[in-house]
Amino acid sequence: MIDLKTEKPLSLAQAARGVPPTRQDKPVHVSTLTRWILRGVHGVRLEAARLGGRWVTSEEAICRFSAALTDLQDTPAGALAPDTRRAHIARRRPRAAEGGA
Repeated sequence: MIDLKTEKPLSLAQAARGVPPTRQDKPVHVSTLTRWILRGVHGVRLEAARLGGRWVTSEEAICRFSAALTDLQDTPAGALAPDTRRAHIARRRPRAAEGGA
C-alpha cells in the first residue's frame, strides 16, 4: 500500500497520463492500472490505496512496480524454482499487516 503521508496520491487518470504510451503510441487506459492493482502482472501488483471510494496510487508506487517487473525480466527463464520465485515475488509485495487492508 502506498504511504499517503510521504507520497503524493494520484488518481488513476492522473497516473495513467504519467505512464509512457503502449503499442501504437496509445495511452495507457485507467482500466489497465486497475487491473495492475487488482490482478497484477506476473505476480507483481501496483501499490494503491482506496481514498473516498476511489483507487489512488503514486509516482513512487509506479516506479516500484516497474522496478519489480524489470527484476523479474532480468532473471533468466527457469533460473528460479517455483517455490523460490513465489518467495521472491512475496518479498516485493507490500505486506497487508504493515499498512492495514
